[in-house]
Amino acid sequence: FAPHKQYSQFSGLVGLPDYVAAKEGTPGSVIFEIFADGVLAWSSGARRSGEPAIPFTVSLAGVDRLELVVKPAGSEITNCHAVWVNPELKGP
Repeated sequence: FAPHKQYSQFSGLVGLPDYVAAKEGTPGSVIFEIFADGVLAWSSGARRSGEPAIPFTVSLAGVDRLELVVKPAGSEITNCHAVWVNPELKGP
């Protein structure tokens, strides 16, 4: 996403959906990352199915490019369903 320095903040919640925790088999585990102009601005650390969503807030002051990344927290990708909840861009 290209905010073109028009926003001051990006916030919301991240987590794995409830239906993943109810599935049999390997529990999901992912890491959420936010990059601002190619620099890591925030990381959730490993988030697992069944855990509550956690909030994030990132400053976008002077940022031209915002990138949202989700990657498996381990070698298994089964049940790695990621959700960005209520993402919000705030103006200057």
